[in-house]
Amino acid sequence: MKKYGIHQATLVLDDSDRALSKNTKRIAYTHKQKDKKTGGYVMGQSIVLLLLVTPKITLPVGFSFYQLDPAIKAWVKENKRWKSTGVIKK
Repeated sequence: MKKYGIHQATLVLDDSDRALSKNTKRIAYTHKQKDKKTGGYVMGQSIVLLLLVTPKITLPVGFSFYQLDPAIKAWVKENKRWKSTGVIKK
């Protein structure tokens, strides 16, 4: 970086949602997302990028898919089931 005269840089996380379709059984890391255009839901992926931003150039450092925690998803499902039966929270 010294060769190009870059003396300062910042690491930045960027995440974006990619809507795919409602039928995505064979695509990895898909989950239900709110569609802002229609107000409904679609299946999609959340992509997370780690970028090194300098005054002269932006370089990608890392890339990953965001995956929902299965334990939280199971808890939400169980909580909805208890609410529908009329059980009061303690």
